[in-house]
Amino acid sequence: MGEVARYITIDPAAASRVVDRLVGKGLISRGVDPGSRRRVPLRLTPAARALVPELVALADANDAAYFGALTSRQRQELLVLLRSLSAPRSPGPNPDKQHPPRDGEQS
Repeated sequence: MGEVARYITIDPAAASRVVDRLVGKGLISRGVDPGSRRRVPLRLTPAARALVPELVALADANDAAYFGALTSRQRQELLVLLRSLSAPRSPGPNPDKQHPPRDGEQS
């Protein structure tokens, strides 16, 4: 569940609950990894695969409704900014970030 949790940025316990619900709904199945007792391969069931086109259409409609007011150029700029925000960062101060001067400091 750790890999799933990291991928969708939730904690492993929450990922496990999500997987349990999807298994219960017949949308995914758990497999067995003979090389690792801890690793649990997950697979979409035929029922889930049948939902994919409908879910893609819903996602496309949602994107159009949400981002439709933006021009193509604005959407591209937003995408660049979002990728920048989600990129891995090293810890420590950001040299590009400007802080206002503190009391007694020169700007």
